[in-house]
Amino acid sequence: GLGVEHRTHSDHGGCVACMAYAEDALSLMKYPMFVVPCGEFMRMTQARPHQELMASGVAVRVADMGAVVVFVSHEWASGGHPDPEFKQLAVLQAFIQSAQQRPIRAGMDMYTRAVFGPRGRARSPRIPQFDDCLIWYDYFSVPQPDADGVVGHQRAALQADQASAVRSIPGYIEAATLFIVLAPDLDRADSLSALMGYRSWKGRGWCRFERMAHVLSKGCVSMLLVRGAQDVDEMGPNDWLFDAVGTGSFTKEGDKIALREVLEKLIDRKLSRLLHLGDLSLYRQLKARRTLLLQGLPVANGHLGQQRHAAGGSAGAGGDA
Repeated sequence: GLGVEHRTHSDHGGCVACMAYAEDALSLMKYPMFVVPCGEFMRMTQARPHQELMASGVAVRVADMGAVVVFVSHEWASGGHPDPEFKQLAVLQAFIQSAQQRPIRAGMDMYTRAVFGPRGRARSPRIPQFDDCLIWYDYFSVPQPDADGVVGHQRAALQADQASAVRSIPGYIEAATLFIVLAPDLDRADSLSALMGYRSWKGRGWCRFERMAHVLSKGCVSMLLVRGAQDVDEMGPNDWLFDAVGTGSFTKEGDKIALREVLEKLIDRKLSRLLHLGDLSLYRQLKARRTLLLQGLPVANGHLGQQRHAAGGSAGAGGDA
């Protein structure tokens, strides 16, 4: 499968390469990167929207681009709120608490285990100390114009800022130290029969986009699948090959138009980076997969490229659930 450039947590602070990562991340941001300090997050018992957290000083801008930032990708539990019963975020709190108390031992994802066997990973992933980390989570970090309490005159400004923040997601991922897929097995809050977990997360177009942006980032960092406090797998770089963004499920089909342009730029940027590094093998692999990675996303004339596949829907920033 297509390999990725790796950046370990120990590389992240202070080195010349990391300053380049930080500058690159900033260049991709159209809206400032807001995060919640770990201590504030661990005290939460309910999820409040970005604008409320910002007004109360809980959501803060990232001032130090060398800080330990955890990017959390997840599926929304309902159409209007990501976690109305605080079940999903409680799992993240339990994981962080466990990681603060003892080293986390991550297993291997199913693909790596099936293809490479028990020796598929040469070393355990580096999991940073969480005491001083900063949490990026879409509902906390991206303006939410559809949240309760938003009045008419606020909505337009929040919508504009939300659009800028969504376009900035690749930059936020570039700046992150750790990429977490938060996908415990839970009942959806807005359905008596639907379940959510890693399988449904993988079907969501926005979640696929976040993972693709992660894989295409300059310093592709550790990616962990968190299903419980001790139920943690390191996700290999190959799992994403089978899940094109455009064949995932979107609540708003129009999102695909904007995502094609963003994804094309990310692929071109990665190709330029690989060419600059002289890594012709990875360059050829990525170039050969370009059409496949853009499958299902509308081209300029509005038609969908290649054949379309049915899949499950996505949560991404801004409430696509």
